[in-house]
Amino acid sequence: MASLEERAAQPREYETETIEVVVGGELTTLKFTELPGHEWHDIASRAPVRVGVDVDKEFGYNPHVASSLAAPRCGVVVEGDVERTLDSETWGALIAGLSGSDFATLSGIIFYLNELSPQRRLTSLKKASAATAASEQK
Repeated sequence: MASLEERAAQPREYETETIEVVVGGELTTLKFTELPGHEWHDIASRAPVRVGVDVDKEFGYNPHVASSLAAPRCGVVVEGDVERTLDSETWGALIAGLSGSDFATLSGIIFYLNELSPQRRLTSLKKASAATAASEQK
């Protein structure tokens, strides 16, 4: 196994996901990339918990607001073979014009990339480590 210093120096691969939503009556492809953990938590810290909302209480922030704030930092619009960044104002207008279903898709994929997927990776590594330790004790 590589040392901590060697592992920390390796470039990290960030997960990406693509979704399709309707913008201005046309199908639009958006691609989102997982953010570095410190960036995601900086964003989440600016998304206060809603009173009485269980998911907010569980994670300590409002995932819908966090996802809206994160979109300009982790999202691009895909037009054919070209990926194009949008400014924050354009992202705001795009998000404001989404249907409820499309907004749920957008916020859900950003939340998945930055909260759920990292948790699943951690759980998987813990299980693999425990299995290895158990097999070595036999």
